Amino acid sequence: MECNLNALDLNFASYVPSFCKGILTVWQELHSKDPSSAKEYENEIIWNNSLIRIDGKSVFYPSWYRKRIIKIGHLLNDNRQFLSRSEFQHKYGLTVNFLTYNGLLATIPEVWKRSILNSERILTDVDRHDLSPANVNAKSARELLVLKVFKAPNVEFN
Repeated sequence: MECNLNALDLNFASYVPSFCKGILTVWQELHSKDPSSAKEYENEIIWNNSLIRIDGKSVFYPSWYRKRIIKIGHLLNDNRQFLSRSEFQHKYGLTVNFLTYNGLLATIPEVWKRSILNSERILTDVDRHDLSPANVNAKSARELLVLKVFKAPNVEFN
């Protein structure tokens, strides 16, 4: 398991032995990894991530965690766009104010957002022929209907 927990961000109670603090620090050093691709950004854990901060502190919303919202990918819709606040509330059954939701989205580094939004969903052969609403988007429909069906006449190539 990889994450970007920074053990120094944790508020240890005074009774926690320094040995335990040391173990967490070593674990963090061994398991921290900076993401570098859209897929890695989507799989990045939101909570207690040293790269996702509000007012300089890592974030954790227990009610979201209980709804299994753990990774950035959980904030995306089927077209790999970030959910609007109303879509988010409907999908997860949470009531979230505008500032909380958009504040969290604002903490996601811009380079990650651009990479996720610009990356293409890789369609498998099963996806290409599955016309269920979850698998149909403008790009896949165009590919299926125009690019694969229409072939330019040979005259154009000559």
